[in-house]
Amino acid sequence: MGTLYTPTDNLVQHLVDYGEDEAAGHVMNLTKEDFDHLAEIAFDHACTGMLLAKALALAAVEIIEGKPRELKKKRRVFAR
Repeated sequence: MGTLYTPTDNLVQHLVDYGEDEAAGHVMNLTKEDFDHLAEIAFDHACTGMLLAKALALAAVEIIEGKPRELKKKRRVFAR
């Protein structure tokens, strides 16, 4: 099993880009164990050929909410 890590600020931006503002607000409260598990889930998603940003956002939502679900937006919307 592999891992896919990203800096916290990048993870927050990926979540915002996919419309997950509420989840983005919880990123700073995640423990090291949460981030490690998130990185494993993201790696599994990325191995399917998914965009890395989407893999990370999906994994973050799963860790924050406790179960997987689709992202609010199917495509990223860059609001930078």
